Amino acid sequence: MVKKWFALFALSFVLFMLWVPLTFAHDGDSVAYSDISMKDGIITYKLQLDMYDMRAGATQDDPNRQFTTPEVLNQFVANSQEEVEAYLLSQIKLYGDNLQLDGKLTKLTYFDKDNQPFAEAILEYPVKSSPQHFKLDYDLVFDMDEWHVNYVTLALGEFKHNAVLVKDLREVQVGQLSFGHAIIEFFQLGYESLLLGFEHLLFLLGLLIGVKSRKQLLVFAGIFAAAQPLTLILASLPIPAFPDKFVDSGIALSMLYVALNMLFNKNKEQNLWLISCFSLIHGFGFAEVLRRMSSDGPHVAFSLIAYSAGIVISLALIVLILYPLISAIRRIKWAIPAILIVLALLGLIAFIRSYLA
Repeated sequence: MVKKWFALFALSFVLFMLWVPLTFAHDGDSVAYSDISMKDGIITYKLQLDMYDMRAGATQDDPNRQFTTPEVLNQFVANSQEEVEAYLLSQIKLYGDNLQLDGKLTKLTYFDKDNQPFAEAILEYPVKSSPQHFKLDYDLVFDMDEWHVNYVTLALGEFKHNAVLVKDLREVQVGQLSFGHAIIEFFQLGYESLLLGFEHLLFLLGLLIGVKSRKQLLVFAGIFAAAQPLTLILASLPIPAFPDKFVDSGIALSMLYVALNMLFNKNKEQNLWLISCFSLIHGFGFAEVLRRMSSDGPHVAFSLIAYSAGIVISLALIVLILYPLISAIRRIKWAIPAILIVLALLGLIAFIRSYLA
């Protein structure tokens, strides 16, 4: 009789262990290993994380999350790279010289460590040069396991550092950003933001085509220039920000407006209020840099001043090049209408693209 009860108990225990979800098997004390290095202009972040934590964070609705067979894990690695990338980049933020770096997931695999499946993810962050100041903000897993530990090994040029990250200590900072380097970096960033901003350039092209005097040229350029620091100030205030889709759609509509206005109302004055509003919208596009800045980084105020100065200098250069060029092109009767038609089409395409995004 005892043997029968023992056999029944053993069978029930085996069936329970087959049924029990992985969450019961997980001991609650998770661990991760981060290795950060740099080579050939790319900062590489190699993360090794308990597979349970990776799947719980990246694919919370996965019905197979309780299973850890090789087939299921291989399927996760093959089919969940987009979700893993979004999860990791939202919870791991790297900053170089006070600006958040843009990264991407380049590899996702898994391996066994101490009889426990671990995910290994490789994130790559292109950089122009080795940063003077580097910061890691790490916020993985702590919402699921307050005892989570991340062992960090960092080797960026002359920076060598080891750290242990826990719930109450989630960041690593090395190096020091000099004042001069910050000014140069952010001035160049502002300069390139306008000079390489395709839609900003097209809007300015439409405005300059509508200019009828040097006085009007100064007014238009002044409105656009004044909008940039104003929007930086507004964006830094604790008020709700405009959605990205609104800003992108507004920038596209500004191109469409100036083109159509010149095509069908070429003898009328430009509406300064509308131009001011559109310039502000373009300014909010430039103000996106605030989202990428580390709020507790060094020289923030002076960096933003340098950024605005870079935009203004770039604007002056564009006006000096485009205004004489447009004056020369006006001698060809069909050239300006053709440019405006193309500008209107590009504005319409940009609006549709931003609306559908």
